[in-house]
Amino acid sequence: MRMKYKIEKTNKWYVDEYYVLYKKNFFARWKYVRNNSKFITYWRTKKGAEAYIHQEKIRLGLIK
Repeated sequence: MRMKYKIEKTNKWYVDEYYVLYKKNFFARWKYVRNNSKFITYWRTKKGAEAYIHQEKIRLGLIK
């Protein structure tokens, strides 16, 4: 299983929000990361979003 991740920044002028998208394989669609309440999760900083991606890769065993 090859998970792919990307970070998307909003175009809101008053605040920066970074969304993490993922897809499980080549044929899957990009999906937003959601929390337990099924709301789309966002981060205030790009570094925070990158930290989440790194944590997920470790959890899934893609990085040792």
